[in-house]
Amino acid sequence: AVVSTQSTGQLTKAALAVDFPPYTTPTFGLPRSAIPIEPCLVRYYDLINVGLPNDMVAPLSQDWVRAAYTMIPDHLLSNYPDTVTKLNIEMEDGYVVSLKQAILDYILLDTNEQARLGVTLPEQDIKSAGREYFPWHESVVGARNFLERNLHFPL
Repeated sequence: AVVSTQSTGQLTKAALAVDFPPYTTPTFGLPRSAIPIEPCLVRYYDLINVGLPNDMVAPLSQDWVRAAYTMIPDHLLSNYPDTVTKLNIEMEDGYVVSLKQAILDYILLDTNEQARLGVTLPEQDIKSAGREYFPWHESVVGARNFLERNLHFPL
C-alpha cells in the first residue's frame, strides 16, 4: 500500500505529539540492576558464562579499541607487544561478559523469566532522583507551584 505524503506528515505529527510535563516535575530514577539473591548466584553466573552463547554478542568495535590505545603512550605499545596482546584479550573478554550480563539482566526484568530461569532478583525501591527523602521537599514544591501560578513577568 502506498501512503501519501500528506498522510505520512500527519502520522509523523501524531507520533511526535508528546505531552511532556513541565521541567519542574520531579523525576524518579530507576535503581541499578539487582544482583540475584544468594542461592541464585551460581545459576546467574552459569547463565552468563554458559547459557548465553558468545555469538549473541556483537563484536567489539575496532574504533573503540583504537580509541583505548590512544590513551596509552606509543613507547609502551611498541616496547611491550605481549602485554598489548594480553590487553586485547582482556578487553574482548570483559566486553563479551559485560554484554552477556546486560542481556541477562534485561531478560530478568520480567518476573516470569525469573521463574523460568530459576533466578530470583530482590525487589528494589525507586528513589526520587537517586536521593533520600527531604522533609522540606513538599513545601518547596508547593511554593514553586504557587509562584508558577501567581508570578507574572511582563514580556
